[in-house]
Amino acid sequence: MIKDFPEAHSKVKNRKNVILLGDSLADAEMIKGFDYGNIFKIGFLNERIRESLDDYKERYDVVILNDGPMKYVNDFLKIVR
Repeated sequence: MIKDFPEAHSKVKNRKNVILLGDSLADAEMIKGFDYGNIFKIGFLNERIRESLDDYKERYDVVILNDGPMKYVNDFLKIVR
């Protein structure tokens, strides 16, 4: 999908580490077609939590519930920079 945005694609096409943020199960697949070496997926689950939590845990490395704070994401970014 990022290839549809040439300016953004040109900035990241040679990067091999990806932090993917998504708020649906389908978002976990946004990376398809992108040549990456490492990926860390963070999912945001805000609705139907009981019904969807297990599926989110399968597709994402971390799941943040109920519009939780971005502190985890911000702290993670400090570590990987």
